[in-house]
Amino acid sequence: GVPVPLGAARFQARPWPVQEALLAAHGASLDALLDWSLLSAGPVAAHARAAFHALASGDNAEALVAAGDGVGKEERLASGRAKGLHRLLLAARARVQAGNSLHADELAALLEGCARFPGGGDRTK
Repeated sequence: GVPVPLGAARFQARPWPVQEALLAAHGASLDALLDWSLLSAGPVAAHARAAFHALASGDNAEALVAAGDGVGKEERLASGRAKGLHRLLLAARARVQAGNSLHADELAALLEGCARFPGGGDRTK
């Protein structure tokens, strides 16, 4: 079947097992990872790691270049990745504002991903 758009599926109103099934139906979709995965009612550390992997992966470079701003391809790629990070952090904020706080492992996954963010160097050393 065709995956239902997560906004149309009223993702946040669904119970956690349904949310996980909806995310699984979208596979490694960059949009699903960035905009929706951290809004899940359940544990999200693995989703955060997957989102950072997707931002760094060459598999998504074309989409990130298209989303980015700048003159050259590398500049647009860096911009697209930064915009993707912004979307991910907006989803984390929305989760917390909805009363579903981040647990220590989830926060650690977000902070680790930000520290290793492409273009920013590895600041974990």
